[in-house]
Amino acid sequence: MEEWGSFASVTVISFSLVILLAGIFTAYFGTGRSRTMGIIFVLMGLAVGAAWGYLCMGQNALIDVALIKVLKQAFLDIAAAILGFVIAAVLFLLAIMKV
Repeated sequence: MEEWGSFASVTVISFSLVILLAGIFTAYFGTGRSRTMGIIFVLMGLAVGAAWGYLCMGQNALIDVALIKVLKQAFLDIAAAILGFVIAAVLFLLAIMKV
């Protein structure tokens, strides 16, 4: 059951982080309705992240998962994925530019 809790935690944390960052970007650069949607996305990201943290922490946690351990592993996984993407993209660009 721990695997499903970790999977759900990484999924929810990733969702809340991406929607929060997209909301900040949209609220800052948008105008009118898109700025309003950006603010809604920021609030949604904060609410989802806070709710998940509340459900996973404390003595009476509804979801039994070591949240700090999962957060650390999630950020390491995301960093590794980004690093792999950057390396592959640089190699691809070097190959097609015939350097």
